[in-house]
Amino acid sequence: MRSLGRRTKWKRPTRKAALTGLILLSLVLIVLENTGQRRIPYTLSHTLRPVLAPLGEATIYLTSHIAPAPMTNDERQAEFSAILVQVKQVINDQQQRINELRHWRDAMEGFPCLLIDGHVTVREGNPLRELRLVDVGDNRGVRPGYLVTTRRIVTPYENELPKGLAVLGSNYIIGVISDSAANTATVQLVTDSQFQMPATLYRMLAPGQQRDVFVSTPSGGLEKKTVTHDGSTAGSYPVGEPIPVLAKGTGKQIVLQQVPATHNIQPGDLLTTGPSTTNLLPIGLTIGRVVDCRFESKDPHHVDVYVEPLADLSNLENVYIVMPASRGTK
Repeated sequence: MRSLGRRTKWKRPTRKAALTGLILLSLVLIVLENTGQRRIPYTLSHTLRPVLAPLGEATIYLTSHIAPAPMTNDERQAEFSAILVQVKQVINDQQQRINELRHWRDAMEGFPCLLIDGHVTVREGNPLRELRLVDVGDNRGVRPGYLVTTRRIVTPYENELPKGLAVLGSNYIIGVISDSAANTATVQLVTDSQFQMPATLYRMLAPGQQRDVFVSTPSGGLEKKTVTHDGSTAGSYPVGEPIPVLAKGTGKQIVLQQVPATHNIQPGDLLTTGPSTTNLLPIGLTIGRVVDCRFESKDPHHVDVYVEPLADLSNLENVYIVMPASRGTK
């Protein structure tokens, strides 16, 4: 006898249910694949290809045909203007770097070396500890105990840099390499309290200026001589003999200690590299200018000379590390 019960009517699954099922099936295939059951997912994927392939094609179709709302003319113009500003900035930056490299090429004439250029980023720091970390490639963290902010540059040079290499800014010396690893180096600025470098001090004579200088005599003594600007140049020029000094950082400036008072150092005199740095730099590259002289309290025959760096150390961007040919590369 046939059953008189009502037959259950089959209901078509909703789209949500179908998508949920496909997702669960994908998860099952992934689990089986990862557990080493490679034959089962292979068989299922071939069996379900007629179902999965049209779905994949539909997805590609939808993603390729769904586009954002069209832009208005004003929006297009604003976007193009922003792009143009960015392009101009890149061109200006590149032109500035080219000009700086030309300047240092002329300044380094006759001094065989490699200039490793880079861009310094990320600035903040302890004002009494003027260090900046310069990265010439890959990122590297600051070592414990550094009271500094990191600054990084990107350059093709990937080797470790020797300590003591001079670092140049746009127009002036800004410091030396104090620490280095592969693709990374710490720049110790000339104002850092641990910085020191042999240097040369030149007494400068400005137009219309007159000053007394002591010059060496054949007998080995000193003779006082008054000199006046001769008007042959529109700017200042050095007088007397260059004075060898040791430049040290104070945290804010550069100080030259134990300078004989007879040299009559005055504000405006020039501090440059000298013969003691010829293995690292040419002679005569500018470091800074004298801003003050103070007699030492315990020795009135000597003065402490304070020098302000000519480079803007608070706004460093492009830097150039000088690798002398005599040092070679590692």
